Amino acid sequence: MRKEKCLLCALFSILFLYYLVPFEWLGPRHGKFFVHPERPAMLIERCQYLEHPVKGKEGDFYKTEWKLRGVMIVFRHGERSPLIELKNSYGPNCSPYFDIDRRAFASYTQLLASDKFREFLIVDPIFPRNFSWHPHSSKCEYGHMTAEGALQLLKLGSYLHEKYKLQGLFDDLNTIDVTLSSSMYSRTFQSAIAFTSTFFYVLDDLKNVHLKASNTTHFCLNDHAPCYCPSYDKIRKLSEMERIKEFHTRTEPRLKQRIKSLGEMVGMEKVEHPLQLFDVILGRYACRRSPFPCQADGDCLTLNDIMEVADESATIAKRMATESSKITKSMNVIEAYALFNHLSIMIQNLKGRKVNSKIVKVLSGHDITLEALVNTLNLTDRIPPHYSSRIVFELFESSAHISGENLFVRVLFNGLDQTSNVNFCSESLIHGLCPASKFESFASNGLFPLASLSDLKEIC
Repeated sequence: MRKEKCLLCALFSILFLYYLVPFEWLGPRHGKFFVHPERPAMLIERCQYLEHPVKGKEGDFYKTEWKLRGVMIVFRHGERSPLIELKNSYGPNCSPYFDIDRRAFASYTQLLASDKFREFLIVDPIFPRNFSWHPHSSKCEYGHMTAEGALQLLKLGSYLHEKYKLQGLFDDLNTIDVTLSSSMYSRTFQSAIAFTSTFFYVLDDLKNVHLKASNTTHFCLNDHAPCYCPSYDKIRKLSEMERIKEFHTRTEPRLKQRIKSLGEMVGMEKVEHPLQLFDVILGRYACRRSPFPCQADGDCLTLNDIMEVADESATIAKRMATESSKITKSMNVIEAYALFNHLSIMIQNLKGRKVNSKIVKVLSGHDITLEALVNTLNLTDRIPPHYSSRIVFELFESSAHISGENLFVRVLFNGLDQTSNVNFCSESLIHGLCPASKFESFASNGLFPLASLSDLKEIC
């Protein structure tokens, strides 16, 4: 027990120095980060380099007559290697870039090995037994999270814990209902564990947390739930074909040829659409802070290339969500329906419980998990959402009924309050909050018309 406490103290001492004390105080780190001194804000955002603090407005709503009753946090996994294999299998070293991060990761892996943490976190037996609880400390594996990816979620968990601690969310743990779920990928499984270690595990009086498995990326948790769609996999494949078609038919010829050349440069067999290339650039070079590749004739990957590829990826994604056929819109609706069901159940449960009870729901997912919410709620940010992106729904209760309502919702995307951007909320805001009934109504009646559907059965 004493050893476990020492490990926890060591880990959080490093986290305190790294995440809470201003970066300049620590002095220069050891490494070659400034290989590209002009590294743009877009890459800093996309890669979520660990030396940059998490910032946001989560929990920043203080009014004496309002009480925080619940939080639903949906996040994307941390940094990972590319999804597709490359001609040259040799990749960069995936160790954390700075020594302080390597020490933090070593302390973290020791914490996960402790008996106390293993007793605290109860893992759904449905998860594959070969899933490691943490990434490899230095090895890069296609589609797998890196050590820095895990540290990103430690950092996010610590940040949100401190925010909601100030809101009194954890004041009485006997009245709090905790739910933690992950899709069945090692990168989301490991992200959920990393987040738990700094968000839940630090609560001395919280006895256990159960990590539940979801066999879908949109958290329709079983095949008997109302959100289940047997045609979903087929619809997603059709949407991916739509993305490929958008690239080949609408991308400007010069850029299309440049993307093909860049694909060859980074070792891709074929570039079906720019998002594939962008994923490789981030996972192999930009986020790994590796030198950019060059051809024998001196042609090199440049920052301008990366910006163009990123912009074209976002442009295609936006067209698919707004202009193109029914397929992608239907896919977004199917995914969002399952996620809104989680929120609706939270709202219903809070309405029927004592005033002091609270609910915390955490979903560890993917970029596509968040994109479904972005596209159906009219949120604004770069697409796809960056590593460790989060969408947070805060549920507040008013001590007085306002227009017959006492539960209200606040929506934040990567720390920005976007409640006013939600179409069905914009004209109904009370102190910047949206009536919870608006979300319930949207989930049951307003969501399907976005894809010209009457219900889930029509497409599934």
